[in-house]
Amino acid sequence: MKWLVLEELAPWLCFTVSAKTPTPYVACNTEDNIELQQDEQQLQETMSGTTDKLLMEMRKISALLETKIRSKAEDINKSVEDNRTKYNWKLASAVIDRILLIIFSILIVGGSAIFFITFAVGYHLHN
Repeated sequence: MKWLVLEELAPWLCFTVSAKTPTPYVACNTEDNIELQQDEQQLQETMSGTTDKLLMEMRKISALLETKIRSKAEDINKSVEDNRTKYNWKLASAVIDRILLIIFSILIVGGSAIFFITFAVGYHLHN
């Protein structure tokens, strides 16, 4: 398959494929070399302008990426701070809940004890 492609493309690319060596070599005449050099000069002139444009675009992309990364980092920091605040409020609510549980338990046990003592003492006093 490789050799078929090389044989078909060789005339178009000024390549000659030798049957002895598997690597093709350039076999163009001097007129083609002059045209090739002129094309290379035009390409280099075009590339210098294109390179500048590409560098400017790359700088813009880099600036946008830096902005995106900074905003992402700020979002992460804000998220971490929000999570800390949520954790602190959960801890505070757990502490308040425990304190109220203790107060409620004391009031229920104490109130029940007072009720039963009053009932027992009142019952014995009437008898």
